[in-house]
Amino acid sequence: MEMERALLRNRIDVIDERIIWLLAARQRLTDAMAAFKTADAVRDDQRIAAVLSHMRSQADVLGLCPEAVERIWGLLMEVSAGRQERRLQAGEG
Repeated sequence: MEMERALLRNRIDVIDERIIWLLAARQRLTDAMAAFKTADAVRDDQRIAAVLSHMRSQADVLGLCPEAVERIWGLLMEVSAGRQERRLQAGEG
């Protein structure tokens, strides 16, 4: 029983490592998007709504909690927008 628990934890750790690498890759791409934006138009409400809707649908199909996935993606996009705004204010866009 303990060995099975340790194996499951190990597998979770491996997935968590993959997630963090994917988050870093996503961040690099969203940082690059700053070049296509202006400081007063970083957030695209239509794009945000479309992404959240898509992620909620995917969550439902995959048996995840759509509300939780929406919160996670909302936070990801909020952090990305904040980084883009800071880059633009610093003249890095």
